[in-house]
Amino acid sequence: MDEPADAPPGFRYFQALVTDPATGRSQVSNAVLQHTSVPAASGPIAFNRITERSGAGVHITSGNSHMGGITLLDYNDDYLPDVFATNGAGGDHHLWRNRGGGNLEWMVDVLPAKPVGLEEAGAVAADFDNDGDVDLFVPVDNPVAVIVGVPQPFEGGPNLLYRNTGDGFVEDAAAAGLIDPRGWRTSAAVTADVDHDGFLDLFLANWAPSQVPGGNNASRLLHGGWDGTFDERGGFDLTGRDALAPLFFDVDGDGWQDLYVGNISERWQLPDFDPRDLLYHNDVGEGFADGSGKLPGFGDDAWAAMGADVADIENDGDWDLYVTNLFALPSPIPRGNPIYLGDGAGGLTDNRCFEAALCTGDSSWPANFADFDRDGFVDLYVGTTTFGAPDFLFHNRGDGVFESLRLPELLDNRTHGAATGDLDGDGAVDLVLWLQDQPVQFLRNAAMDDHHWLAIRLLGRWGNRSAIGATVRVTTPDGMQQLRRVSGGDSAHSQQELTMSWGLGDHTSVDVTIAWPSGEVTQIQGLTGDRFWLIDEADGVVAETLEGTAVWDAVAQSLELVGWSNYRGRANLQVAPRGVLRYDVDAAAWTKTFTGVMTNPGTVTLTSDRGNAVDLLVTTR
Repeated sequence: MDEPADAPPGFRYFQALVTDPATGRSQVSNAVLQHTSVPAASGPIAFNRITERSGAGVHITSGNSHMGGITLLDYNDDYLPDVFATNGAGGDHHLWRNRGGGNLEWMVDVLPAKPVGLEEAGAVAADFDNDGDVDLFVPVDNPVAVIVGVPQPFEGGPNLLYRNTGDGFVEDAAAAGLIDPRGWRTSAAVTADVDHDGFLDLFLANWAPSQVPGGNNASRLLHGGWDGTFDERGGFDLTGRDALAPLFFDVDGDGWQDLYVGNISERWQLPDFDPRDLLYHNDVGEGFADGSGKLPGFGDDAWAAMGADVADIENDGDWDLYVTNLFALPSPIPRGNPIYLGDGAGGLTDNRCFEAALCTGDSSWPANFADFDRDGFVDLYVGTTTFGAPDFLFHNRGDGVFESLRLPELLDNRTHGAATGDLDGDGAVDLVLWLQDQPVQFLRNAAMDDHHWLAIRLLGRWGNRSAIGATVRVTTPDGMQQLRRVSGGDSAHSQQELTMSWGLGDHTSVDVTIAWPSGEVTQIQGLTGDRFWLIDEADGVVAETLEGTAVWDAVAQSLELVGWSNYRGRANLQVAPRGVLRYDVDAAAWTKTFTGVMTNPGTVTLTSDRGNAVDLLVTTR
């Protein structure tokens, strides 16, 4: 067909029979299918597959048509992101411990084995009981028809809560009040402190079980208490909607976490079936009100929302929301993946995916914003599930428009979930992908740029210990501002690392403003870049403490060094001029034995990449 004269460049159109659900009238209309501009042959971003050589091994995950997720959690509190991957009813979940330097170790005895036949629907990592250890909540869906020859009733299985004891995890969902009394299917979960009481709450997105008419559903908001237990705070009347892609973020900047709920429906049949997405406004912790009607055109652009993420793509000071779409047909107008920009007045604009060149879909699922090339503007990864279709990587040009890069590492995946984080501590954000009936993939950012960076981990005191819901603004000396948030669940059934990362371009220091979930505000001037920093809500930047031992072996002519830092796996300790120590995850220490040391050097100086140093007296063995 001929392209319309006013068609946005680089988009392909097709003719669709569009039916107005209110009047029943149908007409032929041009609808955008996907972006077809010639992708850049090469660009500023590249990834290397490290799945096997990282030590992660090959572990295939399965799931039903909607499930699968990756969560990056620091379960051993060494500030290195570990990796949890959900699995289908036919297999156990997977946990990898980060040994530092991009080396991963598959763990089999830390998490309890899940009950047979449960279909995991993502995971959320957070310190739910504020005891200093990150816990793991796993919502459970169970639509598998037959498991080991036994027919299943298509009901939801019991959700799982893995409570971190410091020495491993114990399952505690029933005692915590996290089993759905109706037995309904939980499709996703996200967490935030919605009432600022210092304890995290949980929103459980639900879809109807088999004996309830499709779309006749109600999701749940559970209030977290001081002891890590939960009680019903109030149901969300989502009648006519099957919720699948929830996301907490502060859309209007008032300090209270609002809630986006992406929905899916098999039919457009108002009022019984309604796939329009919803945005609930948090009324200062007193409850939520549907604010979707106050936003022009919001919520009607994705027929079947699969995932979502937020970022400030223009660095203009407010959040922009991107939603992936399954392109479930027939739909009224399949428009692709919408992006709603913050309007500067506490709301969102109508879909602007044409202007941003982000409409491309191809059955999209996860969406992950991150500044992969560290130039100061967030880029976007979008995973797809269509056979033969690539995942997408969109590079932010810095003017609100993205260019599509085709990377060989992103070809021929069936990606249902994805998470971002700095696996090897080099300041470049990496990717972990959950693939349907394929091995979990670990993609290391090749860091082709020479830009500076910053990483911050927040430690809550008066709010929740994980600082989920905090908003952090960094300002460069030339006045450019960038926003980040501590996420309580994002992408598609997944969660990014709790540590936030920024690209700083040519800048080596920034000013930082932190809006904590408790309402406290922390301001830090001139924080040095190319560093990982711990910032405590009560004490500000955590001062690094260094300790160590040095032993010279006269017979072996070797120098054995052991160093400790309260920055643990992100300390990057070294002894000049001899070299960098290696992180020992079991000892939570940095160690190295240097050979060919002919004489006792007397003293050596242990330094960290934060510029701190301590002199160690060398003893003789």
